[in-house]
Amino acid sequence: MRHVERPALASRHPVQATLRVTAAIGGLRTKAKVQAIRQAMRAAHEKRGDEFRVLQFSVQETHVHLIVEAKSKEALSRGLKGFEVRVARKLNAIAGGRGGCSRTGTTRGRSR
Repeated sequence: MRHVERPALASRHPVQATLRVTAAIGGLRTKAKVQAIRQAMRAAHEKRGDEFRVLQFSVQETHVHLIVEAKSKEALSRGLKGFEVRVARKLNAIAGGRGGCSRTGTTRGRSR
């Protein structure tokens, strides 16, 4: 089966992304970890707010769902990577570990 090329990213269409954490981080649904994720979002917005922003998020036990907007494919990639690094650093500081986050995917198109 051939891979179908994704449609071009339009800044007016949000994208869904998922960040998963390693087992070393532990569960995300604690007050301190949710606060760390929020701080990482604020920092990402301050750094790239004109190109990339998180519209909504949902913290699950092992991952975070994000709805984001970006001006371009490059801005999406930079924004998600920067957010991912900030979250990993903050969560590692809380958990005292050397775990991390990994982006497990993005879905383009209109969110329902």
